[in-house]
Amino acid sequence: MGKRLFLITSLFILSTLLLAACGNSAGAAPQESEASSSAEAPSTTEQDTATQATGLCANEYFPLRSDKTWKYIITSDNTTSDYSITFKDITETSFTAVQTFPNLTNEVTWQCGENGILSSSFANMNFTSAADVSIDTINVDGITLPPESDWAEGNIWDTSYTIQVTISNNDAPIQAEGTINLSNKIASKESVSVPAGTYPDSFRVDSTGEMIIDLMGTQTSMPLVYSTWYVKGVGMVKSASSDANLTYDMVLSSFE
Repeated sequence: MGKRLFLITSLFILSTLLLAACGNSAGAAPQESEASSSAEAPSTTEQDTATQATGLCANEYFPLRSDKTWKYIITSDNTTSDYSITFKDITETSFTAVQTFPNLTNEVTWQCGENGILSSSFANMNFTSAADVSIDTINVDGITLPPESDWAEGNIWDTSYTIQVTISNNDAPIQAEGTINLSNKIASKESVSVPAGTYPDSFRVDSTGEMIIDLMGTQTSMPLVYSTWYVKGVGMVKSASSDANLTYDMVLSSFE
């Protein structure tokens, strides 16, 4: 039972972090932002060598720069943790997101197409603190975020993953299979305040769905209910859920 609870909790955290990819480009300055105003502007050399998204990967609600780091604060169950993200290998049709947690770094490859941006894998994580857990994506369908032209209130899109999970320990490895299905909707355009600043024109995306895990012959399901706020020219500034299964709040603290 302990391993099952650990696995389900870990997968839920990963599902919320999958959308935790944001970027920054010039032109969208937040209001009342100490973190943004205090950050030093990059040197001419840094600006010349930085890679920015072009082609199908160009999306102001998911802007990409190779010379920037976005830092977040995650709060859940009265526990606070830091999380940051950078981008590399940016091309017109793909890029890699590097997610950094305390004592853990994860890389996820994303693909860009006419219909939007999609993570090609759910996650590749190694939870060495409690057990060795590997997650392999068997199939992925839908999009994670729509193209910039489709950002309007009422727009709906779906995302689904089929995954295989392996837990390694001193005994024989334990394997589980699962599906993650999400329905996403741009619910409203509203003001949102986070440590990085106040953004009056943020799009709130409401995501609902279900994670189903078949582990050791037992099927376990967990609802996924959360909202994410995106700002044009900045990216994701907040993600939060008040669902009883896992209440959390993730806010942008700085980008530099």
